[in-house]
Amino acid sequence: MRNIASFEDACNVLQLNFKKMTFDFLTFPEKHRKALEARIKLTIIAEALNDGWQPDWGDDDECKYEPWFIMGGSSGSSFSYGGCSLSISCVAGGSGLFYKTRELGEYAGKQFKDLYHDYLFVKK
Repeated sequence: MRNIASFEDACNVLQLNFKKMTFDFLTFPEKHRKALEARIKLTIIAEALNDGWQPDWGDDDECKYEPWFIMGGSSGSSFSYGGCSLSISCVAGGSGLFYKTRELGEYAGKQFKDLYHDYLFVKK
């Protein structure tokens, strides 16, 4: 987990060449582009941190964790990590990016807070 401190680290773990990646969202409204790029980066980070694990929504006994955040103000100016919630068979809110352990969810929420902010807030 500690060897994944950046998007580039996650790409290296998954043997992806981040230098060749392009985030071309020119056909999407400009206000959504930053959130789309952040979602892709967070998805790759989650895959690397989870080491191949994916949530099985048919398994009510499997725990799934996601970071959640406290947002204040309409611009999210007081955005901060709020904790890590446990999901079993339903999604009640949060980021939609799940981790196999609470420790991984907490780490991702704190380490990649800026990417989560970009993903959760649409530019006006």
